Amino acid sequence: MRSIVLKLALPVFVVGLAACGSSNNTTTNTRTAAAATPSAAAGSTNGADAICATYNTQINAVRPTPAADPSTADAAGLPGIATWIDQVLIMAMQEQQALGAAPDAGSLNGPFANVITTFHQAGIAAKGTDAAAFQTAWASFIAAQKTFFTAATAGNFPNCAK
Repeated sequence: MRSIVLKLALPVFVVGLAACGSSNNTTTNTRTAAAATPSAAAGSTNGADAICATYNTQINAVRPTPAADPSTADAAGLPGIATWIDQVLIMAMQEQQALGAAPDAGSLNGPFANVITTFHQAGIAAKGTDAAAFQTAWASFIAAQKTFFTAATAGNFPNCAK
């Protein structure tokens, strides 16, 4: 999930969306929520953290990343950001389903649902031509993501807190 923030704040790097940035230039290989089981991420000690690790890797691989920094994008940069958000949103929604089924993810579900909602709203705003509306929606997404990271840190889910 952290990767979403990083990728979304992309220009600052082409940052790592899902798990804190990857510079992998491959296209994303979409997985189903069923494939994101605790065994999907080797070395993880709980289901929710393994799910986050799996999706962080996938989201970080989404290319191309936006050419414009979402936090400062103007109307000309919005179409590319909208396309990128659409791709990431599909995976984030799959991650949300997988987390909803993980017995240890209870404390994460509410905050992550808010991340998905605000990210989707930013995507809708990016499809318009009003950069100010997008900036407002993007700021809401960033705030929701910070709340999610706080919950993930408190719950000892290091891969979810990225």
